[in-house]
Amino acid sequence: MASSFSLSEKEDPGLVPSSSFPRHPPDPAVDERFINSLQAQGRGHALVAADTRCLLLHLAARTNRPAIASLLATQGSNLETTNAAGRTPLSVAAGSGHAAVVSALLDAGADVGVKGKHGRMPLWWAARNGHAEAVQTLLDARGIDCESPDASGRTVLAAAAANGHAGALKALLTEKSRVEINAEDPQGRTALSWAAGGGHADAVAVLLKMGADAEIQDVHGRTALHWAAAGGHQGAMAKLRSFGADVESADLDGRTALSWAAGNGHTAAVELALAEAGIDANAQDNRGRTPLSWAAEGGHRVVVKALIGWAKKQESDKERKLKRYKRSTPLEFALNIGAKKHVASTLVEYGLDVDLPDNEDRTPLSWAAGSGNKAVAATLIEHGAEVEAEDINDRTPLWWAAANGHGAMVEMLLEQDGVDPQRQDNNGETALSRAQYRGSADIVRLLGGAEADQPEAAGDTNYDGLLWWTVKEGHGAAAELLLRRCRSLLR
Repeated sequence: MASSFSLSEKEDPGLVPSSSFPRHPPDPAVDERFINSLQAQGRGHALVAADTRCLLLHLAARTNRPAIASLLATQGSNLETTNAAGRTPLSVAAGSGHAAVVSALLDAGADVGVKGKHGRMPLWWAARNGHAEAVQTLLDARGIDCESPDASGRTVLAAAAANGHAGALKALLTEKSRVEINAEDPQGRTALSWAAGGGHADAVAVLLKMGADAEIQDVHGRTALHWAAAGGHQGAMAKLRSFGADVESADLDGRTALSWAAGNGHTAAVELALAEAGIDANAQDNRGRTPLSWAAEGGHRVVVKALIGWAKKQESDKERKLKRYKRSTPLEFALNIGAKKHVASTLVEYGLDVDLPDNEDRTPLSWAAGSGNKAVAATLIEHGAEVEAEDINDRTPLWWAAANGHGAMVEMLLEQDGVDPQRQDNNGETALSRAQYRGSADIVRLLGGAEADQPEAAGDTNYDGLLWWTVKEGHGAAAELLLRRCRSLLR
C-alpha cells in the first residue's frame, strides 16, 4: 500500500486535498494505482472536486508525475490555476526542471506565455533555475515569446546568465533568431554583464562565443569587465580579456576595472589586470583618484603592495611617479577614513613622501590630525613628517586637531619638538581659539598650559573675543578656564 501525504494549508492556503497523493520519489506502479483510484472515484467522469483537481495538478507538477498530470489535465482540470505564489502548474514544472510534465501540460493546452507574480513566465523559471531540457521543451512550443522580460525588465537570457547556467544559455541561444543576445534591461545591463558580475566564467564564455558584445556600457558606463573586476572574479575577467574586452575602459566616474578591483580589495583580480601589457595603473578617475588611492582608503594592504610594486617596476624616477598623486594622495585617503596604520606604514615604507600635499596643501599628517587618527599620526611622525606643515590657509596639524575636538591628538602633537600652539592661520585664529569656539574644555586646558610656557605670545590672544564667544555658545567649562587664564595674566 502506497504511503501518502496531504499538502498543508501553509503550503497552499485554501486548497486542502480530499485525496491522498503518492510520496516522493515517483514510482510508475504507485502512480498507476493512484490514477486507477482517481478514475474509480470519479466513475470515469469528473474525477473529484474542482479545487482538489487543481491542487493535485500542482502536486503532480511539483513532484514530477507526468502520467498523473496528463490524466488530470485531460479530465477538466483548470490548467491556469495558480498557487499561493501566483504560479501555474506549468510554471511550477518548468521551474523544477520536470520536462516530461511540461510536455504533458503543453500537450493539454497549457498557456506557455502566462505570467505570474513579478511578470515571470514558465520559460523564465526554467532558465533561471538552469533546467536546459525544460527550456528546450518550452522553446519548441508554439507562440512562445523568448524575449518577454519580467517586471524588473530582465530577460530570460539574463536570468540564466545571472545564475551561471551555461546549459540553459546554450539551449536559448540555439534560437538566436528569437533571442537578442545583447538585450539590455532598464539599467542597461546585458546577459553578459550579469554573468560577469556573478563570476560565472562558463556562462561568460558561452555568451562571448555566441557573439555577446563585451563593450556595451550600462547606465553607469560600466562594462562586463567592470562588473567582473568589482566582484573579484578573475576567471570571468580572463574570459573577457581573451575575447578582447578593453581593460582601460572607464565608466561615467572615470573608473577602470583595475580601479574597482583595487577599491574592493580583490588582490587576484588586481594582479590579473596589472599583468596586462601597457596598462596604466596610475590612471586617475574624474575625482583625480588612482587605483592606489582607492586601495589605501579601503585599507587593502596587500593590494597597496601589489600596486606600488608594479609602479616601482615601471618607473625608477620617484618624483615622476609621485606627482601623479598630487591632487589627492593615497595617504590622504588612508588617513581620512579611520585607523589604517598598517596601510600608512606600507605606503611610507615603499617610499611615498609623507609630506606630499593635496590640492589644498594639506599633508597626510594634517588629515590624520584632523580626523583624530593618533595611530597613523604617530607612524607618520616616526617617518619624519613635518609637524608644523601649513596648508593653503596656514593651518597646522595642531590647528586641525583642536578645531575638530581631538584631545589625545592635541596632547601628542604638543609633545613634539617645534610645535607652536600660538601659530595663527590666515584669519588670525590659533588652535586655542578654535578649541575655545568649540567649547572643548580639555583641549583649552592643554593649550592654555602650553601657552603659559610662551608668555611672550600671550598678548596676541584675543581673550575678550574668545570669552564673548564661549559665553554666547554656552560653553561654561571653557569659559571658566578662560577666565582663570585671564586672571593669571593680570597678576
